[in-house]
Amino acid sequence: MRGWIWVSSVAFGVTAAGCGGYAPSRNEAERASAAAEDETAQSADQGVLLPPASKPAMSPSGGQGGERGLKREEARADGALPPPDVPAVVAEEAAESRTREWFPEAFLWQPLVETGPEGRARVPVVVPDQLTTWRVLALAHDRGGRQAGAVHGFDSRLALYADPVIPAFLHVGDVIGLPVQLVNATDADVTGALRVDAEGSLSGGGSGPVHLGPGGSDLVAFQVDARAPGIGRIRAALTGSDVGDAVVREIPVIPRGKPVDVVRGGRLAGSRTVALDGPDAGDPTSRELEVRVYGGSLGLIQAELGRLGASGVADGAYAWALSARAGTLAAGSGATLDPKVLRRLELLGWQRIVRDARNPTADVAADLLAGLAVVEGNALVDELRVRLVDTVARGQRGDGTWSRRPEATLQEVIVETAWVARALPASATVPRRRAAGALERFAPEIADPYTASVVLASGLIEGDRGRILGKIVSDALVTAPDGARTLPVPGGVKNPWGLLPSRTEALTWAALGLPEGDDRGDLVGQVMGGYRGEWGFAAGKADCVALELVAGSLPGVSEPVEVALYVDGAEVARSKLDPSQPLVPAALLARGTGSDPTVELRATPATAGLAWSMRLRSYVPWSEEDRLPGVDVEVSVPSLRVGRSGDLRIEVAAPAGVAVELEQGLPPGITLDPAAWAIPPGARVEVGVDRLRIALPPGGAGEVAALSIPVDAAFTGSFTTAPLVVRASGQEVISQPSPWVIR
Repeated sequence: MRGWIWVSSVAFGVTAAGCGGYAPSRNEAERASAAAEDETAQSADQGVLLPPASKPAMSPSGGQGGERGLKREEARADGALPPPDVPAVVAEEAAESRTREWFPEAFLWQPLVETGPEGRARVPVVVPDQLTTWRVLALAHDRGGRQAGAVHGFDSRLALYADPVIPAFLHVGDVIGLPVQLVNATDADVTGALRVDAEGSLSGGGSGPVHLGPGGSDLVAFQVDARAPGIGRIRAALTGSDVGDAVVREIPVIPRGKPVDVVRGGRLAGSRTVALDGPDAGDPTSRELEVRVYGGSLGLIQAELGRLGASGVADGAYAWALSARAGTLAAGSGATLDPKVLRRLELLGWQRIVRDARNPTADVAADLLAGLAVVEGNALVDELRVRLVDTVARGQRGDGTWSRRPEATLQEVIVETAWVARALPASATVPRRRAAGALERFAPEIADPYTASVVLASGLIEGDRGRILGKIVSDALVTAPDGARTLPVPGGVKNPWGLLPSRTEALTWAALGLPEGDDRGDLVGQVMGGYRGEWGFAAGKADCVALELVAGSLPGVSEPVEVALYVDGAEVARSKLDPSQPLVPAALLARGTGSDPTVELRATPATAGLAWSMRLRSYVPWSEEDRLPGVDVEVSVPSLRVGRSGDLRIEVAAPAGVAVELEQGLPPGITLDPAAWAIPPGARVEVGVDRLRIALPPGGAGEVAALSIPVDAAFTGSFTTAPLVVRASGQEVISQPSPWVIR
């Protein structure tokens, strides 16, 4: 019989159901395990595999030297993390102090467990240090194809333990009253002592006596200060007369100040050297250099799936384009994507597509067609596509062009005509032929590389005229500091949506318009290198075009590639690209670099088709000039007490017809109730780990958008948050956040 086993946590820490429950003795655990073996053997004969009852009485092992977790002698699973060389320790040694420090939410995935003739398999595993209830899911089949499965749970809690309540993050300068829960799960009084130490990027803590009655619990708090960027550690040790517990938990501490990024990206074959020029101001110890190397396009597209899954879907057609291309690439590489993520994107995307397609103009219909171009075999999409093509064709003007605005310049008319014609399927021969004639007539008027790139990418201009446009693009390319060829965004031009094109959009159109070659390869690398998990490709409505370029440009690696990062001549990080893991990029990180480091990337063996993304982030003092002209934002932070709600109030005033997007930071431990929000009609609010994302629709003259959002706090102290980010009319400003004081 064969099957697979997956183990994950269904409860954690102080929120775990039944926390502090009774732990059976070793003899009781052995009897339960023996009974489970008999039950499993009987079930296997009937084509059913049941996981055995694991031993709730756990034995400590190791300490801080890598021997982590609690080992069970006869757990029915295969494969252990960390490696299964942790020495077995009997349960009677539980009274000895050990340090818990391994806290994964899932610790075992074994896709193939083969049983013996009696349908039994016994494999040792190491159980992590969470004080929680674990769930084991086992599925199996026999040689006859019969299938079955079962779910089993077991506890990993101690007789006496201390459990610090850890925030997800802190900022430098934050002061927190850190709660520590104490639990006595025995049937006797426990008298002992508790000591809490803050280390690394944190300081503070304290100690004191402890007295807990049978089955009793207590909650005490210690002041902890976030003093420096990096990783802080909370070490709590609880000792009783014959039992005890010690635990270490980590808290990331984020630098304080305005984040300033220097971003580079490109293509990597063997090595590449880049000279970065960062700001001199700010704390040098807070500088972070983050590098990602992609062995193909699928890793980046996987990151984009995660971003939309976390932040929501704004462009429905783009969501469909992303899910379709991700599915195709994954199938071609043998990788597995989460079908729930793809399905969710399709559902949310379709809701927005239906909204936008109710009565679309020709330009909106073209935008939808561009996103849906790669979606095949869907009856709803096929039916909608026919209607959209008809709408686009009817919106074409007599001279073969399209225009969103009556007062558009000739340059805007040219790029929109090229965009709309490109979005039409090849079967729409009549409107495409008329658009080709219009572009041919206007081609002599094209002088800037952006417009030439869009027209070339449409595929409607070829021959001598196409070569002339290609030369306009090639002549405009310049050499970047890293040696790559790049295209500056020309001034005075507009994209098909009437906005100044972003750098990513300009690079994308140029790469699509130029023939294969070194220049095109550098442009593709910079598009991939400019990708950020916070905002994606940053090409606006042209994101689907950037996605098209990336998905078709990098073939992926066929053998392992070692990637090393050097800063000012010294190696600081090393990672590996694994061809069997096409979704995973190589990630390299360096902290505390100089403001103007010389960075080198080396790939061994040299491999064509790699793309790299580099970001040097510095934190500089805030300036009062960080405001977006014409947009006023007022944030009123509530005076909060733990256990008592307060209202976060935000008021926004903007020019008529201007949509505004905000990111408002939240301190750790804040919870919100969406049902109690008071927000304007048409506004959209999304909750992230450390911030709110707010999208406000365009308003009228003199209108003020007001939001009231009730919040509850879990921690006392004074906190800094992520900065206030305001976006409008293609511009972005990052402003100093308001402080939060929670009592």
